[in-house]
Amino acid sequence: MRIISKVRPLAAAIASAAKIVKEGTGMPTLGCVLLDAADSNVLVEGTDVDTRISHRVPAAVASPGRICIPGNILADYMAALPDGELEIQATGLSSVEIRRGSSRAQIYGLPADPFPTLPAGMTRSLRNISGESFANAASATSFAVSKSEAQPAPLHGTHVSFGEIGFCLTASDGYRLARYTRGRQDARPRAFVVPLAGLLAIARAFKESPNLDISTKIISDEEHHFIATDGRSIVSTRLLCGQYPDTSALLGIKPTMVATIDRENFVTAIRRAELMTDDRSRTLAIQIKNNECEIDVRSETYGAGHELLPVLQEGSSVNVEVNAVQLAQILSHIESTQVTLGFSGALGPISISETTIAGSPPADAQYLLMPLTPGLRAA
Repeated sequence: MRIISKVRPLAAAIASAAKIVKEGTGMPTLGCVLLDAADSNVLVEGTDVDTRISHRVPAAVASPGRICIPGNILADYMAALPDGELEIQATGLSSVEIRRGSSRAQIYGLPADPFPTLPAGMTRSLRNISGESFANAASATSFAVSKSEAQPAPLHGTHVSFGEIGFCLTASDGYRLARYTRGRQDARPRAFVVPLAGLLAIARAFKESPNLDISTKIISDEEHHFIATDGRSIVSTRLLCGQYPDTSALLGIKPTMVATIDRENFVTAIRRAELMTDDRSRTLAIQIKNNECEIDVRSETYGAGHELLPVLQEGSSVNVEVNAVQLAQILSHIESTQVTLGFSGALGPISISETTIAGSPPADAQYLLMPLTPGLRAA
């Protein structure tokens, strides 16, 4: 294999593929990036078996061939090179020489034959969407995916559904819920549970792509893959098995009290109060009464804190205890100047969303936060 290409696009493709490689497994090639040169392109590919990232980069291919190179060292070396033309040439079956100007490096690798391939299967086309919109949806919801091994497998992924002219992403760890909706949703959309690593890989690869084709590939009854491509790059990820919990009832609860508050002031007050919370519980007490929001924290370790902010209140007073970290993470995804909080009954979820003008469509992103025990208490 011998190719001549530009540093910047090739380095970007290698860095993207290297993000999912895994070193120290029983399969050494899983720690590598595959370089496959043919025609006028070099295919750059990385996989952890469940998720696969492939990019085609224009190159002058003097000699076709394939080789696996450790992903991390290759990505780091390419990132350190100045932009311009470079040459990569295989020296035998298990090393490459990289030349850029007066810089030269030889990196040891592996033969390409053991590199795992995606099994054959039946592909079904789903939708063409904006890559930027999908990346925004992933950013707005991925933080709520469960990281706990005690949770059911579907909660380790994001519920992705497609209607005729819209899509929706939902993620929840049982304590908070994030949903991002773009366009109108059908009564019976086509839905899948996409693992977190695969979702983030798609978002990174296509955040600037205007057109993204989504499809699924059925390998067997128990193995389905979710595939996204913009024509030059492809990301495929194995879907999670199991039924995702139905969250429509929670999201459909109408609040009995609504409070509107300045987002920046609320965020900074939460951050100050969080500093005084115990490391384990991170508990804040929030009381909304007489158009004022009181935030109180008392810690046996650090002391106490108090914040008082004006709010626009509609409904009866309320007193709730919440996890400060979980609330702060949700608020970090709110971009409007004001945030709307909705409270629903003694133990109901707290809805959090951007404040919109009356009569305008609801915000794309909706969030729910469950109160801590003893739960929401009417004041």
